[in-house]
Amino acid sequence: MHRSPGAPFWLVLACCLGGVCLQAAPQSLASLWRQSVHDLLQPGERAARGIVDALNRGRTWLATREQPGSEHADEHRRQLAASTQTIRRLQLELAQAHAELAKARQEYGLPVQPTDPLFRPELVEARRLGTELAGLWPGRNVIDVGSSSGVASAALIVEPETVLLDQGQQAGIAGEQPVFTGRVVVGKIADIGRWTSRVQLVTDAGYRGFARLVHQSSQGARFGAEGILEGDGTAHCRLEWIPSTATVSVGDLVVTSQTDGGLPAPMVYGVVVSAELTDEAPRWNIRVQPAMAAERLQRVQVLRAVLNPLRQLTE
Repeated sequence: MHRSPGAPFWLVLACCLGGVCLQAAPQSLASLWRQSVHDLLQPGERAARGIVDALNRGRTWLATREQPGSEHADEHRRQLAASTQTIRRLQLELAQAHAELAKARQEYGLPVQPTDPLFRPELVEARRLGTELAGLWPGRNVIDVGSSSGVASAALIVEPETVLLDQGQQAGIAGEQPVFTGRVVVGKIADIGRWTSRVQLVTDAGYRGFARLVHQSSQGARFGAEGILEGDGTAHCRLEWIPSTATVSVGDLVVTSQTDGGLPAPMVYGVVVSAELTDEAPRWNIRVQPAMAAERLQRVQVLRAVLNPLRQLTE
């Protein structure tokens, strides 16, 4: 049975005839026709462009969220770091409370006359000088020794891992003073000049500091054994002189053991990442992951001790 052509056939035929007529028509009529068709299709073209732009923006947004350097990832890392600091602070406060309670139980209750300490702690803020900025000072004295002592020009800034600070003798900075960032131990002042100073990081070979474990038990955080934290030039530190009879677990905090500088609480070195005890060994073999990240250091605080003005008034 014969079937009449459908609508698509007539549509194609009409387009072909329109194209032939458009080619044969005068130039002015053809331009008018093209403009009319363009105006007719322009809303659809705008809509299509809008859809494409929306898809591109969505694709870019998804890609940005997945990139490790995106603002979303940076904000997540900041929140994680803040939560970690809060947890460590609470653990230290709990351990300190247990220690104070144990000390109070050992005291006899005799009256004590309070006195003012001779020294009081003072934190001096310093900024880290980058390699490029430090290189702008080739003719200045970074430390107070020179070639006669075997120190070459720019010796403090040629090593990529050196942490150089913008405070020195003029700010009361002196050698061996501890350096912190928040509640975390960065290291101590190694070399001192008039305007600048160099930090020996806790991971640097030769660094040594008194340290103490904060062990997690069923009763909460408790201060544990004391030892010596040593840097060996790697990404980790060693915790030495912890006896084999002490309780040590991976995840224990490692903090400063002495508060002679007058700080109200211990400062954090890092976390135990491995603890091994061989048969009949007298001491633990402990590795510590430092809490500080040298590559992210921007501002630090240098601890110095100054004479208590209250003691000066009483003399």
